[in-house]
Amino acid sequence: MKLFLTVILVLLLGIGLRLDYLVYATYVLLGVLLLSRFWVRQGNRGLQVVRSVSGSIMPNAIGEERTVTVSLKNRSSLTIPWILFEESLPHHSERLSVGFRVYGDTVGMIRLKPGGEHRIEYRVRLEKRGFHQFGPLLLETGDLFGLQRTIRVVTQPHFFLVLPKTVPLRGVRIVSRRPIGEIRLTHRLFEDPTRIASVRPYLPGDPLQCIHWPATARTGELHSRVYEPTCLSGATFLLDFNENAYLGSTGEASAELAVTIVASLSRNLLEHSHQAGLITNGQDAAGRVGREGWTARFKTHPGGHPALSQEKREPDPKRRSLVIPTRRGDAQLNNILETLGRLEFSEDFPFAKLVQESVSLLPRDASVVPVLEHASPAAVSALGMLRRKGFAVTVVYTRFLGGASPDWAQTPDWTQDLLAQGIEIIEVCGEEGLAELSPEVLAR
Repeated sequence: MKLFLTVILVLLLGIGLRLDYLVYATYVLLGVLLLSRFWVRQGNRGLQVVRSVSGSIMPNAIGEERTVTVSLKNRSSLTIPWILFEESLPHHSERLSVGFRVYGDTVGMIRLKPGGEHRIEYRVRLEKRGFHQFGPLLLETGDLFGLQRTIRVVTQPHFFLVLPKTVPLRGVRIVSRRPIGEIRLTHRLFEDPTRIASVRPYLPGDPLQCIHWPATARTGELHSRVYEPTCLSGATFLLDFNENAYLGSTGEASAELAVTIVASLSRNLLEHSHQAGLITNGQDAAGRVGREGWTARFKTHPGGHPALSQEKREPDPKRRSLVIPTRRGDAQLNNILETLGRLEFSEDFPFAKLVQESVSLLPRDASVVPVLEHASPAAVSALGMLRRKGFAVTVVYTRFLGGASPDWAQTPDWTQDLLAQGIEIIEVCGEEGLAELSPEVLAR
């Protein structure tokens, strides 16, 4: 538009000063501009873009490959002299690295004749759990003289959900020594009054409520009930995923280790017909995209352009915890793994606040297993509150050290504060340590 205004002003100036050659040249330039504008508009109107993906978009496992194809077809009667295209790929954030590899061209320049078609095809190897966005496509077109250019963002992006890694465990059981439950024990620490094993003659010292009155009436002698020793089984995981909880050079690795721990323990419990649930202060990437809209970044236009920005919606001002109620079943496992795959760091939602808000959501028939790297004094106090309310609490402390803990790695002071309140702590320093967990983990 500025160029058109400049040409018109020069034309008026030439007419006013009666400069015939300037007026003629200006007329020619104005005609070229109008022709170029018409050519570019017709080309853009006739350009059809279709995006497709081979295989499933979600969920995917780590290591799988998908092929993304974007087809460009010129349906106009004019040749499009040049098209600069670039596919938007997930970018590095300040805290998280990109977890994929791309094989193929995602940036290039082509020319399309009338009816011509060009396919942009590249393979993606998914190497990290997450909610990865591929697309949209940036198209920049223009005329032969470079007088007219248009920049457009076309097609909706594809989102690949990659499930977290799970580590095979050696029969880990998270159980609670309580007198009511569904798992029969070999030792007789407690007897479950809801499960009768047999009836025997009365012995001195048997409580009155144990007397089996029907058998007493039939035989004329006192008989007592014998109960099975049982325990509660299953866990509700409290995963700390606040961005301030995982700092330093190993922060990202520790956060991913925490996700792997929850995924592995959940799979182990649910595959053995136990129950599992998840409560976390992280945010759901799919929910964030639904509230705020997707974003795109392009190397060919790093400074941004009005055509590249999507209309943003206001972010959700209230941080809410992600809650998956404690249940059994294959659907529960899929729900937990997909939520962990979409999990992102949250801001201004400390773990202590999560614990306080989750008290009413925690079932009494399952252990509470917080998974964290650091516990603030407020978090230690909140976990102690759970213990005093009668919950069975076992803290899994993640510390990514690439294997066994070296001699110089001292246990933090806050672990001693938890032990003083009767809370058991399990330290996991890596996937090897997770796989080597003892066969039975008891929350007392």
